[in-house]
Amino acid sequence: MLQTDRRGLLKLSGCALATIGSFPSVSASSGGWHKPRANPANTATASTGPENGVSSGWSKNVGTVGTPVSADGTVYAATSGGSVLGFDASDGERLWSYDAGDGIDAPVSYADGSVYFTAGAVTYALDASNGEEIWSRRGTGASVSPVNAVDGTVYVGLSSTVYGLGKHTGTVLWKESLSAPLAGSPAVRDGTVYVATRDGNLYGFEADGGLGWTADAGASVAGAPVVTDDGVFVVGGRGGVRSFGTDGDENWSESLTKRVTASPAVDDDHVYVATDEGDVHALRTSSGWEDWVFEGDGSAYAPVVGGGTVYAVLGGTLHAVDASNGNERWSHDGVSGSPAIVGTDLLVGDGRLRRLTGGFRSPDTAVVSASLGSDTVEVGGSVGVDARIRNSGDADGTHQAVVYVDDVSAEFRRVDVPAGETVDVSFSVSFDEPGEHAVRVGGSDAGSVEVTDGSASDRQGDGGDDGTENGTDDGGAGDTDTNTTDGRSADGEPTPGFGLPAVASATLAVLAKRLLASDEDS
Repeated sequence: MLQTDRRGLLKLSGCALATIGSFPSVSASSGGWHKPRANPANTATASTGPENGVSSGWSKNVGTVGTPVSADGTVYAATSGGSVLGFDASDGERLWSYDAGDGIDAPVSYADGSVYFTAGAVTYALDASNGEEIWSRRGTGASVSPVNAVDGTVYVGLSSTVYGLGKHTGTVLWKESLSAPLAGSPAVRDGTVYVATRDGNLYGFEADGGLGWTADAGASVAGAPVVTDDGVFVVGGRGGVRSFGTDGDENWSESLTKRVTASPAVDDDHVYVATDEGDVHALRTSSGWEDWVFEGDGSAYAPVVGGGTVYAVLGGTLHAVDASNGNERWSHDGVSGSPAIVGTDLLVGDGRLRRLTGGFRSPDTAVVSASLGSDTVEVGGSVGVDARIRNSGDADGTHQAVVYVDDVSAEFRRVDVPAGETVDVSFSVSFDEPGEHAVRVGGSDAGSVEVTDGSASDRQGDGGDDGTENGTDDGGAGDTDTNTTDGRSADGEPTPGFGLPAVASATLAVLAKRLLASDEDS
C-alpha cells in the first residue's frame, strides 16, 4: 500500500524557505550510496567522506533495518515493520512510504530510478520518485540478503536459492540452488556474479546464471563477498580472510584469530576487516600482509572507506581512521550500524534513521555596528547604547557583548545568536566623571559622550564675566547656587569679590562702628 506525503507548492516548484535550525543540503553527493555496501561490487568505498568530524543532523525514529541508501537527493530505508520509506536528504522530510505487509529483514537497494527489496519470499520493485509499486515476484524461501540490481538483472537470495529476475517486469530469468543460505548480497562485476554461502563456499556465476566455478572459502563466511581489480575477497566467521582470482583460484589467506561477523571494505590498497573485539585490521590486497591494526572497544559493524579514511563503528562509537597508517583522526559517540557515505555526510540506520553532517559546525559571532542614544549627559546620568551582533557561522552561538568606556569594561551581556542571523541588544551606561568619553561595543565604535557636572560654571560655558553677581554678606545683588567657603567656591576656585582684601575691609568697618558707639555711651 502506497502512502504519499507531498510538500506544498513551494517544494514542488523548487522554492524553499530558510528557517533557523535547518540543515544544509547533501549537495556534496555526486554518485550517492546506491547499495548497502555502496555499489554492485560491495566494496563499501566512496571518493569522499567527512574529514574533520561530524555533528548530528536530522533523525527519524522509524525502526530502520540496516544501512540506508541514497540517490539524487533522496534517502531510502526499510523498516522492521514492513515499510519502505523515501526521505528528503536535506531535511529528513518523509516524501513517501510503501507498506509491504510483511516483515523486512534486509536493507533496500537502488538502481536506475527504482528501489528493490525483499519482504518474506516476495521481491519488490518501486518507483524511487513516488514509492509506487512497479512489480513484485514471489519466490521460494525467506529473504536473507539485500537485492543487487545491475545491467537489467535483479539478483536475489532467498534462503539457499539465488535468482536472476528481469529488471523491468520481475520475470524469473534463472535460478540456482546453493549448498546453504547466502552470506550477504551477491557481488557483481564485469559480467560475473559472485555469491558466498554461510557454509564456506564461493560461487562464480555468469550473468545468465551459468555456473563458472566453485571455491572453498573456509569453514564459514561472514558478510557479503567483495570484488575489485585485485580479486574476490571474503571473510570467515572465525577470522579467516581470503583472496581469490576471478577464476576461483586462491591468491592468499590470512587468519586474524578473532570472530568476524561483518563484511569487509576494500579499496585499492587494503582489505579492512572489523572484529567482534573492536579491532580494525588493514591487510594488503596484494598479499594479505597486515599493515596496521586499530584497537577500539566493543562489537563491530561493517566498516566503510571514503577519501582515505576508514569509518568504523566499534562499541557504539564512530571512529574515523587514517587508511594509510591506522591513526585515529576523530571519533563521534552514540552511533550504531554501518554507515553510508554521501558526499561529506554519513547516513546511519540503527533503528533510527540519522544524518551525521560532515565537519564541525561552529558559530562565528561579531558586533557589526554600535550607536549611542545621546551624545551628552550630566554626571550621574545614563546613556543608551545599541549594538547589532551577527552570527555568520553555521551553528547557533553565544556572544559576550562588552561595552567599553575609554577602553575600560563598563557593561556586558551574553547574547544568543542563531546561525546566519543578527540580534540587536541594548545597554544603559551611567557616567560619574565629567568630560568627553569614548564608547565602543566590542570592536565597533559607538561614538563619544560629553559629560557635564551640572554646575553654574558648566552652564555658563567657560566661566567668563557675563555680568552675573555673586551674593555677599552685605546683601549685594545676585542670588546663585554657588556655595563659598573662605572666599572659594565649592570646587575650590577663588570667588570674585570675596578675596582677602575685601574681608579685611569689612572687618575694619565693623570695629570702627563699635568704637564710635562706645564713645557716645561714655
